[in-house]
Parts: sequence; structure tokens; C-alpha cells
Amino acid sequence: NGMWEEALEVFRRMQVEGARPDEVAVLSALAACSHVGALELGQWIHDYAKKNGLNMQKVSLCNALIDMYAKCGDINKARIIFDAMVHRSQASWNSMIVGFAIHGHVQESIQFFEGMQKAGFRPNEVSFTGLLHGCSHGGLVDEGTNYFDSMKRDYGVEPNMKHYGCMVDLLGRAGRLGDAYDFVKGMPFKPNYIVWSALLAACRNHGDLELAEHVIGEVNDLEPWSTGNYVMLSNVYAANGQWDHAAGTRAMLREKGIVKLPGCSWIELNNTVHSFIAGDKTHPQRNEVNETLDHLGKMLKIVGDAPCTVTIT
Repeated sequence: NGMWEEALEVFRRMQVEGARPDEVAVLSALAACSHVGALELGQWIHDYAKKNGLNMQKVSLCNALIDMYAKCGDINKARIIFDAMVHRSQASWNSMIVGFAIHGHVQESIQFFEGMQKAGFRPNEVSFTGLLHGCSHGGLVDEGTNYFDSMKRDYGVEPNMKHYGCMVDLLGRAGRLGDAYDFVKGMPFKPNYIVWSALLAACRNHGDLELAEHVIGEVNDLEPWSTGNYVMLSNVYAANGQWDHAAGTRAMLREKGIVKLPGCSWIELNNTVHSFIAGDKTHPQRNEVNETLDHLGKMLKIVGDAPCTVTIT
């Protein structure tokens, strides 16, 4: 249900009360660590599993560990676990493909994509999602396009909305906004909010105001109450120096009664996940947090950091 912090708290409480988590509890806790980026806690759970006699060669447990380490930033540890597996499943290969992709190691992602086929596994939707994501962040436009075209032709995999979204992101990041727009208009089914938002984000990144004004209409038809659309359009105006239009877009949010949901982030310290919400004044250590942020800001200025404030949301 997405209550990852609560799941980890229950897992901790089991330890305190002397209950012994079984494999199901361990798998659930590892999944929660993956979603909130709790690497230290995930490492502790890994050690717990080894010390308490869980089968460390069980494919489901290995896959959960690979996923956790990859998503929490330790792709090397994920690779070590993968290499040590006696038996692997398609999910094992997919976790590595996706893991390398999200960390920008596109060549390694491609190598694992090819390796899974040599091992007798046929790529599926997840495989291509990871591969296309990697090509997008690696700037491999031609390679990504070829992989997309090969999905149905060579593998019988029908591209879904995620794959089309990856392609729009791929073209958009490369600055080929016209091609990205034509790609969206040529989709065999109606593009969803995520696809249009990917194109709108590309317009923001490349300062294409004309296309952004067109795309915002499509986005608002699908998600009229989403603040992200207006914020991105406002950023495009700001990047083009049209401050009156940027302010007008923000004013439109207020007039329509649309409230921007505050951003939320997590950080792990001493096996405890701390969550922070933008504008929150209820955190018990808010004074220490603000002092630390002020100190970091001063240190950044000393070393010559010049933050871009044009598109602050």
C-alpha cells in the first residue's frame, strides 16, 4: 500500500519484541528499503538473513537483495550477489538491467540484456523498460530507437505506455523535440499524462516555449488539477525571461484553488529513516536541520557553487 516507513517500523518492532521475522517479512522489509533508499538498514537485514539461517541461494531472496542494493545505490554489491547465484531467474537479469540503467551505466545494462538471452531468457516488458531508460540517460538515441523497433518485430513484446514514455524522454533529452512530438502523435493508443509530461519536461529543459504552450493543453486535459504541469510551464517562461507570464501561471494555480503538494525526501541515519517535507515546521529537530542547511549553503558559496535559481519551484 506504499506505507514503506510503517513497514520498516513494524519490522523493527518485531526485533524489539523478540519475534523472529520469516522470509516473507524479510522480503517485505527489503522491498521497503528499496523504495525509501535505506541502504544501511537493507545491509542490516541482509546480515540478519545470513545469521538466522535463511537460504541465501533462494532465488526470491537474492532477487530482493539485488533490487534493494541496486535501487539504494550500491550496484557493485548487487553485482556480487548476482554473480554468486547458482540459479537465476528472468527477474534476476531484469533487476541488473534496470539497476545499471538507473545509475547511468548504459553499456553494462546492454551487456546484461545480451547476457540474459545467451542464458536462455527471453527479454520481456521489464527488460526493455530498463534498457530504454538506460539509453535515454546515456544519450544513445539511435540504439534506443533500434531496441524499441525490435521489441515487437524480434521478441513479440508489444510496447506499452512505459516504453513510449521512455522513447519520448529519450528524444526529448537529446533535444529532438519535434521528433518527440511526432512520436507522441503517432502512438497507436492515446498517450497518457506521463507521456505528455515527459515531453513538457523536455520543453522546460530546452526552453522550447512554443511547444510547451501547446503541450500544456494536452496535459491539462488529462490532469487538470495537477500542479506539476503549471510549475513546468512557469519554469519555461522563467527560462525565457518572460517573468510576467511565469507569475501569471502561478497566479492561475491560486485562482483555480490548485495546491502544490509539498516535496518529500528521505535520508537514512543509523538505521533510521528520516522524512522531510518542504515547508514543514513540525519536525522535532527543525532548528538543527535549518542550521545545518545554512552551514551547507555557506560552504557551497565558499567553494564557488552558483545554483541556478531560474526554475526553482
